[in-house]
Order: sequence, then structure tokens, then C-alpha cells
Amino acid sequence: MKTMGVGMLGYGFMGKTHVYAHRTIPLYYDPQPVDCRMKVICEASEPLARAAQQAGAFERWTTRPEDVINDPDVQIIHVCTPNQFHFPAIAAAMRAGKHIYVDKPVTASLKEADDLAGMLAGYRGTAQVALQYRFYPATLKARKLIEEGFLGPVTHFRAAYLHAGSVDPGKAVNWKSTAAAGGGVIRDLGSHILDLLWWLIGPFDRAFCISRIWAPQRPSLDKPGTMMTVDVEDAACILL
Repeated sequence: MKTMGVGMLGYGFMGKTHVYAHRTIPLYYDPQPVDCRMKVICEASEPLARAAQQAGAFERWTTRPEDVINDPDVQIIHVCTPNQFHFPAIAAAMRAGKHIYVDKPVTASLKEADDLAGMLAGYRGTAQVALQYRFYPATLKARKLIEEGFLGPVTHFRAAYLHAGSVDPGKAVNWKSTAAAGGGVIRDLGSHILDLLWWLIGPFDRAFCISRIWAPQRPSLDKPGTMMTVDVEDAACILL
């Protein structure tokens, strides 16, 4: 069986789910397609990195992303960081010829996306984005029915992603609530539903969008007692 080393950048909520997925591969596939070994975990500080190493059963820890990307024992790079750190990690992993699994959105800005697109011609690895709604049994069945022509021509669609995470105006600002960090509900949640629609009935020709910020001021997460200005949308309505 082929063995592949896994290096992970970030061990927050999504990092844990990625490790869980690797651990459960043998429970879903017999024989399993590859033996994945948790090699290196990178976190922002030594205490976080040490804790992540123990929790994820990684062989080593580091606080330097380049240590993970350039490690000869690592063939697969997981990018589980906040959005604004995706681009430099992906670009470096592409240059190193590593396989990449990155959380959505791939980048925090259109310019970064264009820059990555320009690098694709020289990339020989395999890369995928964590857009898990494609793989639910119901959507796999929907895709099959569409491919078989069961639905006929699709004349219109309606889709909604309803999430109450930012309804409370007293919720503190985190990285998902700032433009500099690549936040906003279109990148955070809209990417899922847009990808699913694209996969099922896309591509789209044109888009018209209106967005709204429900709470222009929110408490700071880093500086308790102070308020921050929210500069990304809490809600969006898109006509495609």
C-alpha cells in the first residue's frame, strides 16, 4: 500500500475535521487507497502547536509554515488557516510540487485567485477544495439524475443558506467579520452554495448581488470593551 505523509497548516475546528477524515479512511474503504501518516502540524504559537501535535497524533510540530511545506516526508498539504493566509501557503505548496487540500474559499480576494490561476500551468500536483456538499448522498443522486437528463432543461432554481451565527449584534468580531481577513458571508457560506449550484447546473453567465451589514459595530474579540467597524456583509442576495 502506498504511504503518504500529511502536513497540516492550522488546527482549529477545520483542522480537527481533516484529521478525523484521515483517521476514518480505513473504516470506509477496504482496501484503503493509501496509508496516510500525520507528519507535521503547524500552529501560530508553540503551546497551540504542541497541543495540536498531541491531539492529532502528529509526529512533529512547528510554528513555521515553510517547515511543513518543504518537509520531504510530507506529500499532502492541508490548508486549514483563516482565509487571508491561504494564498501564500497554496502558492508555496504549488511551487514545492505538493498535493493540496484547502478549505474554502480558496483565496481571500480576486487578485489572489487570478495569481493562482496563472500558476496552474506549471503545477503537477493534485489539489482539491473542501466543498463537502458535493458528496452528500442526496446531491450525488441529484447530479446523477441531471446527467441522465431526468430533470430536462433547468429553467430556474432557488437556493438559500440560512445561518444564525451573526444574528446577535453583540457577538464579537472575529476574522470572518473583516475584509482584511477575507471574511463575509459570500466567502464563508456563499462559496458552498455557489459551488453546489455550479456543479449541478452551472456555469453561470452573469451575476447581480446586493449585500447588507446588519450590525455595523460589534465588540472586539481581541480588545474587550472596545467596538470595531464591520466592513463585510452579514447577508447577501444574488441573482444568477
